[in-house]
Amino acid sequence: MSNLSIMKKPHLTKKEREKIAYEHLSGNKSYIDLKIQYGVSTRSIHRWVKKFEQDYSKIIRSSLSQPGGPAKDIGANIKQMQEELDKVRLHNLLLEELLDIGKKQYGIDLRKKTGAKQS
Repeated sequence: MSNLSIMKKPHLTKKEREKIAYEHLSGNKSYIDLKIQYGVSTRSIHRWVKKFEQDYSKIIRSSLSQPGGPAKDIGANIKQMQEELDKVRLHNLLLEELLDIGKKQYGIDLRKKTGAKQS
């Protein structure tokens, strides 16, 4: 009987495991692709992906609960979006008024009629 030595898989650091998990989560690689590339079992990769997802969600939850964290940025984003919404509403009112003027002065109704057949 020949003495075949089984190669021991190299120990991967936490950063390397996170990198592998991220490659899968980003949709770039399947478990099989990663197994071939890194020489680790799909079961290990699956376990790392689950752990990485859990760790990431804990980080997000804790950062949202901190004062001055992402919630502050969210408030600024909401204010900016409200300002943009106000501009869009004003623009819409302007266009509506232009359509009314066009109908009065030229007798042309450019608004789509409801229930009209589409060609």
